[in-house]
Amino acid sequence: MEEQVLYEWSCQRFGKWYTTSFHCTEEQIRKEHPEAIPIVSSMVIRMVSSTPEEMRRLMVENSTSGPSRA
Repeated sequence: MEEQVLYEWSCQRFGKWYTTSFHCTEEQIRKEHPEAIPIVSSMVIRMVSSTPEEMRRLMVENSTSGPSRA
């Protein structure tokens, strides 16, 4: 598992600043908005699977139709 840190961001478009309505990583936002500033109070930490096997295991564990947990 790897940890992903996401924020809402303040970005500038056409000379005006606005706040994104979604969370994304710094890597994602910098592609379009190198001037973006993270809104620290909006930080979300998400655990993301690193491998397909890990993803499958998590899907089975979190599935309501998967094997019962006795």
